[in-house]
Amino acid sequence: MAKNFVSISDQSLRLFNNRLLDKLSYVHWSYPLIFWVPVVGYCVYRALTAASIGVLGTIATVVGGVAFWTLSEYLLHRFVFHYEPSSAWGERIHFLIHGVHHDYPNDSKRLVMPPFLAAIFVAPFCLLF
Repeated sequence: MAKNFVSISDQSLRLFNNRLLDKLSYVHWSYPLIFWVPVVGYCVYRALTAASIGVLGTIATVVGGVAFWTLSEYLLHRFVFHYEPSSAWGERIHFLIHGVHHDYPNDSKRLVMPPFLAAIFVAPFCLLF
């Protein structure tokens, strides 16, 4: 897919005809922190109180988890988000998930992935572990 537009302004593109769906695609950069930090905090709390691995084991697990997630996020970004689909439907889905980030890199309302969409990518890891 050829690049035909890159905006250098803080402008947003309407992605969906549905007003609610479009509104849900705008996320302030702090929202994932507000959403995910309590989730991670709860998981660490559960590890400290329910597991027999102790504080050092919990710290090692958290550090290992951060390293694993960082690698997973890189691999998802590199191979899934930068995959070049051949169908029109695939190109649309790719643009909605990640292409808009490249065409509108300064869009302050879409710097981060909406937590609901991120949860879809996180769910397989939760089921795996």
